Formats: sequence, structure tokens, C-alpha cells
Amino acid sequence: MTTLLRGVRRAGDAALLVELPGLHDVLALRAALEQDRPTGVEELVAAARTLLVIYDPEFTHHDELGRTVTERAASLPTQSGAAPPNSQYDTAAP
Repeated sequence: MTTLLRGVRRAGDAALLVELPGLHDVLALRAALEQDRPTGVEELVAAARTLLVIYDPEFTHHDELGRTVTERAASLPTQSGAAPPNSQYDTAAP
């Protein structure tokens, strides 16, 4: 299955910033993580193309949580509705 992730980065000592194609993908990943919250995750903050995952480093660490988030994202269908690369579409108003 194709992964939605554009990147997973450290955000300080106790957070990950997950980059996704669009808001629908962010909300889908947030819902999946909320439904079965990984150990140590304290808060999930959604934005237009990112999800901030705040965690307690006493219960998990960056590498472990990054793998979990990557696996969850890979199991989700693409929802962004973005046009595929090099596609032809008209955005001009009539």
C-alpha cells in the first residue's frame, strides 16, 4: 500500500511533526491514532498538512513512535483528492 507520509520530523524533545498531502489525510491519520492511541501519546494537533504528535518520552521515544505513525499512515487510503503528478486539469473560471 502506498504511504501518505511526506515526512516525519522531530519537533523538540517530545513531539513529532508528521507531514501529509492534505487536510483529509491529516484528519484520517489523527482519527486512526485517536481510535487506538499509541502508548505515550498525549496530544494530537491537526493542521492543514501536518499533524503534531506530542508524547511523553518516559513511555515512548521518537524512533518507536515514528515507526508506529508510519505504519498507521501506510494502512490508510489516500483521501487528499489531489491531482496526480503531471495530470492535466483546468483551474480557470469560465
